[in-house]
Amino acid sequence: MKEQTEQQKQQYQRYTEIFNLGKQRYINAVGNGKGYRAGVRGQDYLTDEERSEAKALLRQMFDTSAKEMHIKKSGLFQNTAGSLTSLKGEIKQEG
Repeated sequence: MKEQTEQQKQQYQRYTEIFNLGKQRYINAVGNGKGYRAGVRGQDYLTDEERSEAKALLRQMFDTSAKEMHIKKSGLFQNTAGSLTSLKGEIKQEG
């Protein structure tokens, strides 16, 4: 597993801060943390701005790794490089 960069650590920390803030608001309102539903609009005790920020952070944190995983699993990079190499060979033969 790849080690997290400093930026990824900060993004994760901010992400958890946002949901901990929502949970704390829930606890203050209800009296306990039981039943808190993080990320569910209307039940997460977050403002729209906080929810949007958390959503953007989530995309930043996992979008890159999801793309990397897809490329790694599918061999897309290798296939693309192989296709380019064979394409170059075909062009040389024709030219």
